[in-house]
Formats: sequence, C-alpha cells, structure tokens
Amino acid sequence: MITDTSFLYNKFKNKSFYGEIARIGVIEKKTSREEKGKDIETKTTSYVITNLETISIENLQAIKLSHWNIESQHWLLDVVL
Repeated sequence: MITDTSFLYNKFKNKSFYGEIARIGVIEKKTSREEKGKDIETKTTSYVITNLETISIENLQAIKLSHWNIESQHWLLDVVL
C-alpha cells in the first residue's frame, strides 16, 4: 500500500489529480487448480486507487471481494434473464 501519493502531484504539477488520491494498493492473488492431472497456478494483480485516507490493506481487500460478489450476482441475473 502506497500511502504517500505526493509524487503524483509533483510529477504532474497539479494541485489535484483525479480529485484526491490518498492511497494506491496492489492486491496479488494466486489460485491453483488441477486440470487433466496437472496443477495449474494462476497469478493476477489488481491495482486499486482510492481517496480514503485511513483505509488498511485488509479493508481494501474486503471491499474488493464484496464488489466481485455483487458483480457475479449481476452476471447470474443477466444469464437467467
């Protein structure tokens, strides 16, 4: 989690950069599954930009997971309808 985002404002010489960027987080996820007798491991990286100044990486991860839970429900509704 990057908590000092002043480098963005200095680099682009702006007072404000897309509103306020308070934190930048990186969430890496590894999954493994078995396919045709072989173990396959997949790694994905998500970058999160937020204006929340007091958020922890654990809270950020919980928000991300709950968001995808909602998105998966929308997908299910789209398929059914």
